[in-house]
This record gives sequence, C-alpha cells and structure tokens, in this order.
Amino acid sequence: MSMKDWLPEDWARLGSAIRLSREAQGFSRRALSDLSGVSEKSIQLTEEGRVPGRWPSSLPKIEAALGWAAGSTQAVLDGREPVPAEVVRRDEESTGGRDVGGSWPERLVAVIAKGVKQHREARGMSVQQLADACAGLGMPISQAEITSLEDGGRRSSIGVADVLVLGAALKIPPVLLISPAGTERACEFLPGRTADPYAAALWMAGLQSDVVPEDAALFRKNPMPEAYSAAQRLRTVSTLKKELADLEVVAEQLNQRMEQAEAEKAVADARYAAAREAAAVAESDSREVEEIERHVEILQEAKSAARAALEATERVRVLADRVRDNEIDISSKRGSVEKFERWAKGFLREIQSRGWELPGLPSEFRYITENLDAEYYGG
Repeated sequence: MSMKDWLPEDWARLGSAIRLSREAQGFSRRALSDLSGVSEKSIQLTEEGRVPGRWPSSLPKIEAALGWAAGSTQAVLDGREPVPAEVVRRDEESTGGRDVGGSWPERLVAVIAKGVKQHREARGMSVQQLADACAGLGMPISQAEITSLEDGGRRSSIGVADVLVLGAALKIPPVLLISPAGTERACEFLPGRTADPYAAALWMAGLQSDVVPEDAALFRKNPMPEAYSAAQRLRTVSTLKKELADLEVVAEQLNQRMEQAEAEKAVADARYAAAREAAAVAESDSREVEEIERHVEILQEAKSAARAALEATERVRVLADRVRDNEIDISSKRGSVEKFERWAKGFLREIQSRGWELPGLPSEFRYITENLDAEYYGG
C-alpha cells in the first residue's frame, strides 16, 4: 500500500498500538525516546494518530525499541498485528528458519503445536499414544490430525476443546500450551503484546492483571482471585487439622503415660515411707550384731526406695512438661485453624456479595458455608 492508501483511522490504530505496547512494557515516552533515539514529541504525535505527510523514518526505530519485528508498523497500518521480534527469533531457532509468521491466530496455533510436540516427546509418548489418550478422555483426535498440527502447516485456528483435551492427555494444565511457562522466555498473549509466560498464564487464569495494566480495575471484578485465595486458606486449614489430630493423639498417649507414672510414683512414695519408718524403728533397737546387720539392710532399702521415688517424681515432672507443651501446641493450632477459616469465609463472602455462585467445596469444608448467608446479612 502507498501512503495515500492509509486512512486517518489506520494511523490512529498504529498510535494506539504503540502506546499500549509502550505502557505494557512500563516505558514512559522519555524512556522510549532514549531507547529509540526518536524525540518525545515525535512519539507523542505518532501515538495521537497524527497523519504524516511522508513515511516517517522514526517508525522503524520505534518498532525496534518496542521489540517488534521489522515491518510491524506497516502491518498494523494494514489492519494486522505487530509481530514481536522475540517470537520471530524463537520461531526461526525452533524451525530452522521456516516461515511461521502470518496473523496472530496463526502464530498462536504454532505455539500450541510446538508445545504439544515438546510435552509429548518429554513424556516419551508416540503420536498414536497421544491420540489414544485423547480418545480415552472422550474426544478422539486422530494420529493424522496430531501429526498435521505438529508438522506446522499454517492454520489460523484450533478448537478450545482440542486444547483442553490435548493438555489433559499430556498431563499438563492446558494453559501451558497457550502460554508456555517453563519452556519459553516470552509469549505473544495478545496480538502484538508479549509478556513473561508465567504472568500471561496467571492473567488467563484470572489471578492477576499485570500484563494488561489498563484493564486492572475491570479485571478485579472477577471471582477467581478470591476463590483461589479461599482455596489456599482451606488447604492450610486441612493441613492444620491433620496436625491438630496428631497432637490430640499424642495428648491421649501422654495422659495415659502420666496416669501410669503417677501410679508408679505413689507406689515408690509408699515404699520410701515404709522404709523410713522401718529405719526409725531399727535405730531404737539394740545394737547386737544381728540387729546392726538388719539395720544396715533396712537403711539400704530406704536408700533404694528414695532413689526410686526420686526417679518416679522426675518422670512425672518430664511428662507434665510434655503435656503442658502439647496443650500449648493444640491451643495454637486451634487458633490458627480459626484464623484461616475466618480468612476463607471473608473471601467467600466477597464472592457472594458480588452475586456470583460460590465455588464447590469438599464435604469436609461444607461447614464453612453453612452460616455464610446468616453471617453476611447479620443473622
């Protein structure tokens, strides 16, 4: 197309695309100016959609500074999307230079195709085994279809159902086929907009809006962050309750041992008292040799009884300390359970207050929502 073929709305679209890309990457106009060598005023006029009299020499510099592939500004003017240079570089590396450009839908399908092949090979699955796994999930995807997808024939669409089933068959979250966290450094999550794949996956899951900051206020009006936070708290509650149950078993065992130790101490104390009494009687008896020998035996028994009584007393003391410490741990765990339950209820109330359906909870946590309405409405 020649300059005169582009309409004012085409230049406005280019300006908007440049501004959105700049803001998504956290650049001010000054920062983009420093990176590109183009004046702030020129960048401002371009972003405002000002129609130039001739082809601006600044555009290739701006697209390079934004991380766009060469020719992206003209693509936007033509009604297409800018192609991130990282995507072009990555695809050239992975395809030996084979062209995988085209529209954003085509590039997205290429990313999904590459992910299917990577994860299939990483799991040691043949194409036929993957096809069988898909059929086992209730949606057959033939060996020929998978081979065609992986071979990279240009196509502009793939069904959502296909992505879900392929992800499940590969034992991975399906979102990783669209936003390849862990296998790529960047992904084009929207036409011409790149981000860290982890951040893009969280955006797709409804958990954060960092990659689309201009929509942050509207993005927060979805139930996923609260539902995820509630689930996290309830998982903590489940762990704490298991630990609490273990502590209560220990408490029962300690109480039984304490009863036994106290009984042994009572026997030892009685033995010691009897030995002291016998020693006192022997002390007042005659000092005949036989009586003296008997006295010595009685004193030895008294010493033995005293040691046994002291040992029994020490066992009771140690067990008492353990019982007390265990009771403190139980009290602390119960407090933590109550705290995390309150937090979970708070997130669930937030979902409820916006008129959304509450997420399904495992049966062990049904009590969390039993009185939620009454609590929310002040009942």
